[in-house]
Amino acid sequence: MYKRFTTIAGKTIITRYTDSSRIRTEKGTRKPKTRPTPEAVAKVNAINQDRALTAILNANFRPGDLWLVLSHPAGTTIEEAMKKLENFKRNIRGASRRSEKPFRLVESIGIGKRTGRPHHHIVLNQEITRDMITRYWPEEYVHIETLWSSGNYNRVAKYMLKNALQTKDARGKHKKAWRTSRSVVRPETREEKMKRVPVFDIEDLKPRKGYGIDRDSIRLYEHAITGAYCIEYIEVSLEEEPKLKRYSKGKITSEERWYPESWDEQLSFDMVGGIV
Repeated sequence: MYKRFTTIAGKTIITRYTDSSRIRTEKGTRKPKTRPTPEAVAKVNAINQDRALTAILNANFRPGDLWLVLSHPAGTTIEEAMKKLENFKRNIRGASRRSEKPFRLVESIGIGKRTGRPHHHIVLNQEITRDMITRYWPEEYVHIETLWSSGNYNRVAKYMLKNALQTKDARGKHKKAWRTSRSVVRPETREEKMKRVPVFDIEDLKPRKGYGIDRDSIRLYEHAITGAYCIEYIEVSLEEEPKLKRYSKGKITSEERWYPESWDEQLSFDMVGGIV
């Protein structure tokens, strides 16, 4: 059985097709189950993180919003870095409330390979001014860019996640790859059962009318847990106002869960429930 998962996120549509059963051999029998390696599971988890963070960025932010890198002086520990970040977020949130401005934030933390210094990647809405930012974080440790006009911030998601995932074991209890403010909206994903086999050939993919496929976003892979073939990609609206703002087919489903990278432990019911 094949399934399609569709997420409308701002000017983009994130689509994923998968076979919900394990891959069959040429003789029609199922491949025997094998224990996935930690590396394979980590790869699937990274794909899930990338997809979820991309959807959140595309749904909540727009051209002109801010992409920051906040760094720390040499010698700053992870615990100190997280305390400083919490103070920064508290101050920015308070300042935006006093000035009656919206506050939306997504952040990740990493550790520099060369310097060993913690740093934070943060996306903020543009109503938060540079003056507000530098008031609560020393300007010499702030780098600010603005988001571009396409409305697809998959590259930002990849950049935020790369170092965060590489250094998670060095961060102790602060392993979570990214966090959001409560004001950030999580776009819904809908699941449909497919009556015919979807296209798994990259060259044959066709965008919806009014959209173009971001070719860099296409992923074709074998799921490390289910053994199923998967293909996913992002369509970007060619118009400033996207044609599709809501998707009503199928049923609302939860995001695919992260899986334990050590299979010495038995999967919990919640983890099993997230496998597609």
